[in-house]
Amino acid sequence: MEFDECKYPPCMKPDECNAISRIAHFATGLRRDTGLAANLLGIDTEEHTFSSQYRGSLYENAVMVEIIKRHQALGRELLLFYWRDSNKKEIDAILEQGGRPRYAVEVKSSATYNPKSFATLEDLAPMMDVPTEGRFMVYGGDEAFSIRHSHVIGLGDFGRLVA
Repeated sequence: MEFDECKYPPCMKPDECNAISRIAHFATGLRRDTGLAANLLGIDTEEHTFSSQYRGSLYENAVMVEIIKRHQALGRELLLFYWRDSNKKEIDAILEQGGRPRYAVEVKSSATYNPKSFATLEDLAPMMDVPTEGRFMVYGGDEAFSIRHSHVIGLGDFGRLVA
């Protein structure tokens, strides 16, 4: 990818960068390459990934990168952000389309489903007018199923977040 194609502010182009903006640019690249981030953290095996204190953060990053890649591959504009309220309740990703939140996504690296993982989604998503069919938990498991107010999906069922 040429830098002219990127949407970086002018000061972020490498040929014009000072040391601070080079670091910022490098950190932006890490957020887009989970494997590189893991390597720099000293994680070099699958077993080490599962036992690492960074497992959740790396998994969440991988999910966000996959959402972005799939939307870009379809040529779709995507506004992706997270939400935290004054009580520190947080939704990992809000995908906005047409000026409104369409999906609220909670990410958990665990391979098992825990109903408590939906507490924040159940509290915050209705206030944001995210419809029930747009509430998801992406987890480390393989099964996909629906529950009362949301859907549980693994990485293999990601297509539902790009519809």
